[in-house]
Amino acid sequence: MSFKLFKGVVSILLLAFSAFFATIKGENYALLISGSNHYWNYRHQADICHAYHVLLQAGMKAENIVVMTYDDAPFHPKNPFPGQLFNTPDGDDVNKGCVKDYTAKDVNKANFI
Repeated sequence: MSFKLFKGVVSILLLAFSAFFATIKGENYALLISGSNHYWNYRHQADICHAYHVLLQAGMKAENIVVMTYDDAPFHPKNPFPGQLFNTPDGDDVNKGCVKDYTAKDVNKANFI
């Protein structure tokens, strides 16, 4: 299996399991991961930020949410709304207020494990 294909499979698996919840001492924790990069994977990064906001609205503490996303789509030259991400056509900017703990090259297997 080529590295590019392996990376793609891992990205899909990470996205599929992007909302990993654990309960420790009665508190909920979430690990949101988008291992995809580049503008053509815009939706993965937008969906992670949307999930972040959904968890906050459901009452989860921001400090209990860890976000790992490559974060290159918001400022990609092809993005018609620089700095913004939308997961629905007429929706809100989900990048606004999305706190990212690991971005770019820090989204890797060493930091994941």
